[in-house]
Amino acid sequence: MTLVDFAEKTSPLTLTEWQKQFLTAYEQAKKENKQLFFTSPRISGRRMLIQIIQEFEKEFEQNGH
Repeated sequence: MTLVDFAEKTSPLTLTEWQKQFLTAYEQAKKENKQLFFTSPRISGRRMLIQIIQEFEKEFEQNGH
């Protein structure tokens, strides 16, 4: 399951296109052991994205991946 798939299943709101692009870029950077820097617009749901990423990584670690 990708991070975007996980986010779409667990998010209380529909993800915007830029949120999907960010999550895809984040997942790719993580796989390549790179840092990802971004500046988000105000009221963009960044806290929600952070929570989704943390939940995804927690579940990913619990499943031994």
